[in-house]
Amino acid sequence: MLGVKLKMLRKESGLSQEELANRLHTTRTTISRYERNISVPTAADLISLSKIFNVTVDYFFHEQKESKAKYILKSTLTWFKKMMYLFIV
Repeated sequence: MLGVKLKMLRKESGLSQEELANRLHTTRTTISRYERNISVPTAADLISLSKIFNVTVDYFFHEQKESKAKYILKSTLTWFKKMMYLFIV
């Protein structure tokens, strides 16, 4: 699941595996292994990936395969609902 989301985010951002590897200070092979779920990113790499793609770390572990835009929309709506509830109460 993490690998699928990582690959989707990378492609949506127009990055090659090599370009993403350079941003993470790792190798293209490592990125490939992450995307194929052969290895798991370190906690530090997960934090860096979340910053690069502007998502939360937990995004990588959600069950649903959803686009970044859909994820951001859902997060925004959830926040808005909480704010409306606080305003009403």
